[in-house]
Amino acid sequence: MKIKSLFVALFLCLFVVSGCTSTKVLEPQNPNKLSLPEDIPNFVTVKDFEKIDWDRTATDFGTGTSSDIVGNKNKLGIIGPELKPNKVEKWLWHFWGIDKGELTIVGYNQDTSNISPVLSDGVWSRTGVGGGKINGADASLPSNVVLPKAGKWALLVYIDGKLFDILVMDIKGKPSLELEDANIDIVKDKSLLGSIKKTEGERKGDELIPTALVYEFTIKNTGNKTVGIGEFDKGIELKIEPKEKLKSVSEDVIGFNIYNPDDYNGSGVGFGHSFSSVLKPDENGEYTLSYDLGVSEENSQVPLLVPSKEKLYDLKEYALDAFLVVTIENQEIARFDLNKPKN
Repeated sequence: MKIKSLFVALFLCLFVVSGCTSTKVLEPQNPNKLSLPEDIPNFVTVKDFEKIDWDRTATDFGTGTSSDIVGNKNKLGIIGPELKPNKVEKWLWHFWGIDKGELTIVGYNQDTSNISPVLSDGVWSRTGVGGGKINGADASLPSNVVLPKAGKWALLVYIDGKLFDILVMDIKGKPSLELEDANIDIVKDKSLLGSIKKTEGERKGDELIPTALVYEFTIKNTGNKTVGIGEFDKGIELKIEPKEKLKSVSEDVIGFNIYNPDDYNGSGVGFGHSFSSVLKPDENGEYTLSYDLGVSEENSQVPLLVPSKEKLYDLKEYALDAFLVVTIENQEIARFDLNKPKN
């Protein structure tokens, strides 16, 4: 009886396991199936996209020459600028293991499942691989490329209708910045602007405090990535780009365009700024830009005298007729029209 009971128990356990396994197999499949564009070459199949390894991103590698290549070493790589959404760039493709063929490139966005041509003229394929052995590669080809959105992209590369390699790349969009607040004022404040010491004359050592047009901005990082790097010349920088009316008013009131640093040469005064070079996600940053307008007493050291109150009023009235431009490493990442109020 004990043996019989044990057999029955084992049979029931096997039945339960088998039943569970069958239930798992019969679960409904994901309804969001990949849909290929109608005009895509017929040798591109859905199974090709199953071969994407999203963890195998393109890397920089040396070739024994002066140029570093981005891609998969000893297989496929490119030399060219980092792609930005909707911006056409020129890439030089490098191929190992082939010497000629027709190139087809299919872009696939991981987040949106968008499938897009990569060649900038909107075609999937072009001939010409075999442009010469350079940088250690067996073949090469220049082309203009573009992708429509930011995100993680897989570039499926075919040669003569056969999948040759896949490049996985992060295409970064512009950081998500919002201008939260903007204020302007004309001030004469040593704690904010500093002072200029006289170096000659009877009143040597006395201080001259400039009057300045001061902008104060609050900018928020609304994205999920940190903007800027805390290293010299790699962080957030701001500048005012005046529209024609403000530029004209500045030239009339001060005698030159105060928003052009070179125009301050010989004036005895200048401009300044203070702000954080890095904004973390959901962080607000306070930014101050100041433009000296002169000093109030005549002297030989600072020839620029501050204009009358009436003229200063004119300058302040049009001070927001400008764009606030945000850059990192001299690349524009955001632009705000100061004349348009925040919604």
